Amino acid sequence: MEALWDYTKHRDKYMGRHILPGYKHKNGEFALIFTNQQCRIDDNILALPKMVNLKVKTRLNNIDLRKVKIWPNSIFPFYNVYVY
Repeated sequence: MEALWDYTKHRDKYMGRHILPGYKHKNGEFALIFTNQQCRIDDNILALPKMVNLKVKTRLNNIDLRKVKIWPNSIFPFYNVYVY
C-alpha cells in the first residue's frame, strides 16, 4: 500500500501503476497435474499418489504415460481425467 500511496504523490518515479496479483479463490477448484513419476497404470487401472487415494479404471494398457490432468467438473460431482 505504501508503494501505491507513493505512486499517487510522485508519478514521475514509476513507469506505471502497481497492479495486485490475481489469486485463486479460497474455496475454489483447480486442476491437478501429475507426472509419469507420480502415477502408473497397472492392469488397466490408473493409480494416483497416496495423498489423492484415487484409482481409475481405464481402457489403457502399455502406454507411455507422460502426464495426468484431473479437472473438476462443476456440473456433476465427478472429475475429468486426461492421460497424455
